[in-house]
Amino acid sequence: GIGTGRKIRKSNRTRQKRKSLSEFIMSLWNIFGGGDMGHMGHRPGGSGPFIEQYQVYPVSFIGKQELEKGNKIILPGSALTRLAHLHVTYPMIFQVINPEVHLSTHCGVLEFIAEEGNCYFPYWMMENLGLYEGAIVTIKNVTLPRGSYVKIQPHETEFINLSNPKAVLEASLRHYAAISRGDTINVEYSGRNYKIDIKETKPEDAICVVEADVQVDFDSPLDYKEEEYKAPSLGKQDSLTFKEDKEVDISKISSAFPGAPKRLDERPISEVQKNKIVQAEEKKSKGTEFDPRKHRLVHGVRKKHPIAAKETVFNGQGKKLG
Repeated sequence: GIGTGRKIRKSNRTRQKRKSLSEFIMSLWNIFGGGDMGHMGHRPGGSGPFIEQYQVYPVSFIGKQELEKGNKIILPGSALTRLAHLHVTYPMIFQVINPEVHLSTHCGVLEFIAEEGNCYFPYWMMENLGLYEGAIVTIKNVTLPRGSYVKIQPHETEFINLSNPKAVLEASLRHYAAISRGDTINVEYSGRNYKIDIKETKPEDAICVVEADVQVDFDSPLDYKEEEYKAPSLGKQDSLTFKEDKEVDISKISSAFPGAPKRLDERPISEVQKNKIVQAEEKKSKGTEFDPRKHRLVHGVRKKHPIAAKETVFNGQGKKLG
């Protein structure tokens, strides 16, 4: 009687402990992607999606400032219990919605240690969603495809001027679980925060970036300005002008050097030479380069007339040396 009853109660307690432990292990297995031995990634039982509302506060309130580098949030323990009884997959992705302004984005979860009724977000996420401390936020569990492509647009040119911006972005995305088209994410590097707009994502407008091979493309930064070409200055003139040719006033020729033109041998110049000088001045006034080789004096500079007898250079008779 009594001994048998004790054995039965002890056996029941043992079975209950084993059952609780088994359920706990199975819950963890399902949450982190193990499945339930027969249905990978799912737990039997449970119905309906995970949709809850919490009051949101910055992660700095619980000393988790390092979460500002990514988009993972902190949820209460009751959320883990609820998710353990639903068909969820790993990594767990959530859509977070500000019901007041209907702004939404996607994120992951890091821990389930928040007080009941509260959740904690990176402050930059709160700013993007228009959330204030203590505001109500709706959180819904979703499944997103693995990302294959993302096009980003930095807010500052300084980001693309880094030694290796692609490596910086890749290292930063390790702290993210998901990104959505239209998001503005925060990338921290060397003590500075850089704002990055998500312009395009593939295969869908929201993608999971955990263990994903994502091709990254860069768009021109928001503050980028093309250098404007400046034409060389023309001095006081606003533009180049071309004046009509005018008749040359012969009386103004050689105005810088008054007096009549003379030859070097002090003989008066002929009419032909005078006309050539006038033509040369006309060409100068028209902008044609003066070529003195085409306007040389006929016969050069002479002391005697060409008809005059030639001067005798050597006089006397030749003699033989030696």
